[in-house]
Amino acid sequence: MRNTLILFFFFIIEFTFAQVTELTGAILIGKSELMSYMIVYEINENNQISGYSVADLNGISETKAKISGEYNPKKKSLRFEEKKIISSLVKIPFGDFCLMKVNGKFEKKNGKHIFTGKFISAASNTKLSCDSGTIIMTTAQEIYEIAAKASKIIDKMPLPDSVSKALNEKIGPIKGVEKVKTVLPGSITEYTIKTDTIQLDILDDMLEDGDKISIYKNNSKIVSELATTNEVKTMRFGVPRDEKVVVFTIVACNEGTSPPNTIKVVLTNGKQKELIIAQLRKDQTIKIMLKR
Repeated sequence: MRNTLILFFFFIIEFTFAQVTELTGAILIGKSELMSYMIVYEINENNQISGYSVADLNGISETKAKISGEYNPKKKSLRFEEKKIISSLVKIPFGDFCLMKVNGKFEKKNGKHIFTGKFISAASNTKLSCDSGTIIMTTAQEIYEIAAKASKIIDKMPLPDSVSKALNEKIGPIKGVEKVKTVLPGSITEYTIKTDTIQLDILDDMLEDGDKISIYKNNSKIVSELATTNEVKTMRFGVPRDEKVVVFTIVACNEGTSPPNTIKVVLTNGKQKELIIAQLRKDQTIKIMLKR
């Protein structure tokens, strides 16, 4: 299992209740066994959901399963179950996998939106014993804000060097972020230019599924079909004094094997550092506009 302290800081969730919702968090089995867990789903007009889950995201046991269930907007409850295995890095018969049934509810605690639930699991191979436990989730924007705040105090905490290093590596470009924005397809996010060099850090710290983006600067393509992965791609652009407006347009070239195309961009503009999050369908765009 992953280091519990590191996972505690990084239950990354995309929670929008738009056409596609992406939630990622962790499941707790017993009192100590922790595993990352993610679901991506759509809600139809009858509040029925369909999509997929991923357990042990980016781990050696990464497993993807089809899910279905129901969202109750009045009770703010979510129920879903894993129906069948789609793929797995674990080389065992699909009938030996324990499939989860989850019941949970969204609540606001201490100003934060939290999803908590219980799960049970069973395998079609009835001779196997499967686990039960707890699942916890929260919004992407809120958890990134928590992570950014945590990054400011990690160096002051009496942690072993190895733990401090691991946490800082996990935080990566999020360290120093002052604000997090979740933006919609087609949106334009405006800033005042505060420096002669603008930096964009592109990352996909979730499921690596072949997402690709192109980037335009003032209508000129500067990056073509960049694969977004767990490895941060850093780009710096000079902004001459006579350049009054700079517009970066990010286009989703595809939706990978696990839609949608989830984009995370850390904008460094002088001392200003913000994280921009978007979920795009193929050919949808977001724009970042900087003005003097």
